[in-house]
Amino acid sequence: MGLHGLSEDLWESIEFREFLEILGYLSKWFAGPDEQARYADREMGTCIGSLGTCRFEREVVPYEYLHQWFSKTYESFDRSNIFMGVAYFVVTLSEETALYDRVVYDFDYEQDPEKAVIVAHTFAKAIEQEYDATPIVALSGFKGAHIVVPLYRRTDWQGYKLLWRGLLDLLPKEYRFMVDTNMLQYNRLHRVPLTWNVKNGQRRFVRIVYPKEWWWNTFSWREVKALDPAKVRIYAANVQIPKTRVINLRASPRRYQWVEKVLREGLPDGRKRFIFYTATAYLLTVKGLGEEEAMQIIKDFLEASCRVYGKCDKVYDSWIRNNMKYIKQRNLMPTSLAKIQEKDPELYNLIKHALEKKSTQQEP
Repeated sequence: MGLHGLSEDLWESIEFREFLEILGYLSKWFAGPDEQARYADREMGTCIGSLGTCRFEREVVPYEYLHQWFSKTYESFDRSNIFMGVAYFVVTLSEETALYDRVVYDFDYEQDPEKAVIVAHTFAKAIEQEYDATPIVALSGFKGAHIVVPLYRRTDWQGYKLLWRGLLDLLPKEYRFMVDTNMLQYNRLHRVPLTWNVKNGQRRFVRIVYPKEWWWNTFSWREVKALDPAKVRIYAANVQIPKTRVINLRASPRRYQWVEKVLREGLPDGRKRFIFYTATAYLLTVKGLGEEEAMQIIKDFLEASCRVYGKCDKVYDSWIRNNMKYIKQRNLMPTSLAKIQEKDPELYNLIKHALEKKSTQQEP
C-alpha cells in the first residue's frame, strides 16, 4: 500500500496526473499571454531547499524541452524555489535580443508584509482602472506580493524599462520604497506563482489572489486583459530621434561571399545563431528580398545542414518569421564574421570549419 493507504498503482496514477497538471501550467506561464514564447527560450532557476543556503542553478530552457527540465525537477518540486526569466530570447541571451510579454514587480516590506500586499493590490487595481488591463497578484509567501502585468504586444528591453517606470507613476511615492528595483534587469528571473517559496527552513505556497484564485489545471491567460503598451503615458526628457540609416543595397558581393557559401553548405551546429546574427539581415536588408523568398533560402540552408552534417532537428517557421519581423523592425545589418569571432567564438569556429570544407555542390 502507498501513501494514505492507496495502492501503489493508484498512487502512481495520481502522482502522474499532478505532474501533468503542473507541467501544463508551467507551459502556459512560459508561453505567455500571446504564446509567442513557445518558439523561444527562457532562463529557468531552481534552488532546492532554503534560499541563501541552497545551491542555485540557472539554465536556458527552450519551450520544447520544458517537459525534460521539469521531469528532473518534479521529484523535489515541493522543496524547491522555482524562477523563470521575465524575458524570452529567440536566439541568444543579450539585451539586444530580449523580448518581453509581461511586466513584473516585487513588493516587499519585511516590517509589515500585510501592508505590502495591500499596496500591491491597490497598485494592480490602479493599473486596471487606468488602462483596462488585468494584472495578476500573487502572495510571495513571506514579505509581500508579486504583480505580473501581461502585455497585449511584446516589447524590447528599452520598451520594457519605459513601461516599468511609466506604470509605477500610478503608485504614490510614499509607497515606492516597497518596490524591489532590482527587478529592473533585462535578464531578471521572477518567482513562478503556484510554486513554493522555501526560506529559513519554512515554506509558503505562492498563491494567486487576483483577479481570482487559480490552480495549476485552471489557470488561463485568456481570463485576463493584457495591457496595450501604446496606451501607457510615458514622460521622457531629452529624447533624441535617431538619424535614418541609409542602406547600400549594392554592397560588395565579395564582402558577403562567406554568407552565401554557408547558406549553400549548411552548418554542423549553431544554425539559429547564424540565421539571427547574419543570414536574415543579409537576405532582407542587404539583398532586399521579400519574406517568402528569404524563407525559402533559409529552409534550403536548414536542409543542407541536415543533408551534409546530419543536423536535422526542427527549426519552426514561426521562429524564423518572428526573427524576420525583429530584423525588419530595426532595419538591422548582418553581423560581420569578425564581430562573430569576437562575440561568439564557438559559432565562428563552426562557420570557419564550414568555409574550409570542400563544397558539396558540383562545379559546372
